[in-house]
Amino acid sequence: MSLTRFLVKSQSPEQFGAQRGQQWSLLAIRRFLVYDVFLHELGHLQLIDAHRPSERLRFAREKLAQEFAMRW
Repeated sequence: MSLTRFLVKSQSPEQFGAQRGQQWSLLAIRRFLVYDVFLHELGHLQLIDAHRPSERLRFAREKLAQEFAMRW
C-alpha cells in the first residue's frame, strides 16, 4: 500500500519512513495516520469565536480543522 497520493505538496514519503516508488511499511503507514489525525484533532482546538454562548461553536469544526492539518 502507498499513501503518496494523500500527501500535500510539502510532504514526502521519506518523512514517514517510506521510500518513494515502493510500498509503504506498516510503520510508515502508522506514522502518517497518527500525524494526520493528531493535526486534525489539534485543529479542533482552535478558538474561532470566543464570544459564542455555545461551547461547541467557539472552536473549529471539521472544515477548519482539516485545513489546519493540511497547512501543517
